[in-house]
Amino acid sequence: EIVTWRQLGLHDKPMVLVNIAGFWDPLIALIKHQVDCGFLLPAQLAFIIVVDNPADVFQAIADAPTPKIDPSSKWS
Repeated sequence: EIVTWRQLGLHDKPMVLVNIAGFWDPLIALIKHQVDCGFLLPAQLAFIIVVDNPADVFQAIADAPTPKIDPSSKWS
């Protein structure tokens, strides 16, 4: 849903997955499959950040592009 909202322009924030012991591997594979089938644009993959360690989350967020969409404009 969050990836779809991004594609629809409802937000432009990154998504960070903490993939401890490969827990999110099936979700990552599903998202890639959605791109392969044309349901998601390939550009959406660039905004899904995968880290293996919870300590890396804050740096991943800090390194992510700054959101440009004003969320209040989508809900008014």
